Amino acid sequence: MTNNSFFRSFRSLGDMFRPPFDGLWLLVTLYFAWAFLVFPHSPILHADFPDTDDYMYLTQLLDWLNGQGWYDNIQHRLDPPNGVPIHFSRLAMLPMAAIVKLIEFMGLGPKGSATIMAMIYPVMLLGILFLVMRWVAESFMPKEWAGVTSYVGIFATSTLNLFQPGHVDHHNLMVILVAVALGCATGGSSIAEWRWGSYVDARSRGERQFSFG
Repeated sequence: MTNNSFFRSFRSLGDMFRPPFDGLWLLVTLYFAWAFLVFPHSPILHADFPDTDDYMYLTQLLDWLNGQGWYDNIQHRLDPPNGVPIHFSRLAMLPMAAIVKLIEFMGLGPKGSATIMAMIYPVMLLGILFLVMRWVAESFMPKEWAGVTSYVGIFATSTLNLFQPGHVDHHNLMVILVAVALGCATGGSSIAEWRWGSYVDARSRGERQFSFG
């Protein structure tokens, strides 16, 4: 029974690489996270973050959780005593704050909770991006093949760098919002199919008129 269960699980894993590619987005997301955990020079394994913005984002987040006002965007550690205004939005910090508080509830301190959040949150956003990519792809390709966008997307290395563990600035969230805007612009799969059908019909009528003059 155990061997049969193992082979059934293996076959179900193989189904992710065939249309409609259900679950492929999750497999690719987990592989992406695993690659950073096994790479010996991965910055997050050495408690380093990819960019200075990531450090500032965590600092702003912790200051807010420690009582700094929602509308107070001043980073008082810079250029004291005046401080420096920071353009980071509190809205983008809301899901990060929720994760930090959840980890703190389990008994870890604020800085440790923020570090763990910085490891997992960008990977969660990558999974969301793959789901959005599939939704967008359904607007211009057969739905059963739209799920392959997760496999194709992993080769966009310049974009994926924004989703590596530790990258908690707002740029990865901006990529998702742009993808959502693109999906809204296409109007969804049903409208896209209607537009494509209308285009084909109009072109066919034009060609017939040209042929029979």
